[in-house]
Amino acid sequence: MCDLKTHQPLAILPSRTSKLIESWLVARPHIQTVSRDGSKTYREAITNANVAIQQISDRWHLIKNAKEALIKWLDQKLPAQIEWSIEPNQIIELPKEKPIDELRWQLIQQVQDDYKEGVRISYLAKKYELSRGTIYKYLKQVTPPRKTKRKTKPAQAKLQPYYELIVAYDTEHLTTDQILKKIRLAGYNGSLSALRHFIEPYRANKKKGITQALIQQISRAKISQWIWRGFQQLNDEQKQVLEKCQHLYSFLEPLEKIVQEYRTIFENRAIEPLIDWMHTQLANKNSPFHSYSTGLRLDLAAVKNAFASPYSNGLLEGQVNRLKWIKRMMYGRAKPDLLEKRMQYRF
Repeated sequence: MCDLKTHQPLAILPSRTSKLIESWLVARPHIQTVSRDGSKTYREAITNANVAIQQISDRWHLIKNAKEALIKWLDQKLPAQIEWSIEPNQIIELPKEKPIDELRWQLIQQVQDDYKEGVRISYLAKKYELSRGTIYKYLKQVTPPRKTKRKTKPAQAKLQPYYELIVAYDTEHLTTDQILKKIRLAGYNGSLSALRHFIEPYRANKKKGITQALIQQISRAKISQWIWRGFQQLNDEQKQVLEKCQHLYSFLEPLEKIVQEYRTIFENRAIEPLIDWMHTQLANKNSPFHSYSTGLRLDLAAVKNAFASPYSNGLLEGQVNRLKWIKRMMYGRAKPDLLEKRMQYRF
């Protein structure tokens, strides 16, 4: 508990139960305003203690909850990695099953053979320079491990938007240096080595009469960031990737408009547009913010106060960091009463 005017801690409660908070507020009838997050427990405890207390919903938590609602909805609608292929001339289907990691399988078999001969786990860990957890894992392994797919390197991520251009220039029999100059004019700012890393295997497969599908991908988390920031803030490369994603998932553009409308309302602290926005989301049960808007409606008085009042939970978050710092200094040996005195101590 902190004083909103002096910014100083008042008390540290041992728990967050409704009865404890209510009793603490009843013992202090002079309290007129409370800033809190959207917890139902806090709302009911404050109301039961004193109906006259003005409750303020913390603006940071309102925005945080909206972002979480967006992420949760996208988790249901989008795969973790959005992928699409660029089709040059002829595409062969790559095997869906990952290849066997032969070297690691040989190592696993050696570990299992040594263990059967009576070698102890600790000695196996030293011999093969592996942790005991890995040794235990290898002893339980009954099938050959598969090679894991590595994440796209940052250099290749820069090159991805230009795959189509590179393939087109390669059909014109341009050299690697000439292709680099062309794509630099188109906006590419990566390295020559990244281009070579892509084009040399592509040309080798082309000579063999095999043209593999060129895969571009972007993560769901990145799309969520772009929706929250706004598509107008993206650069040209990102907009090219976005066009592909919008072609695959048509709901991205209207979703971005809903989010940007919400952000504009918060920046302007306009309560009437927020109520209109809330009713629009409530009218559509399939809206990603339907559940979030239900929470806003249940706590509408505190949300209105959040727009009109300068108070927030910001100072409390700073005091929480200070509390954690003091607890680390005391090595967790402090009882609540001593910890409270340390928090309230002034030099």
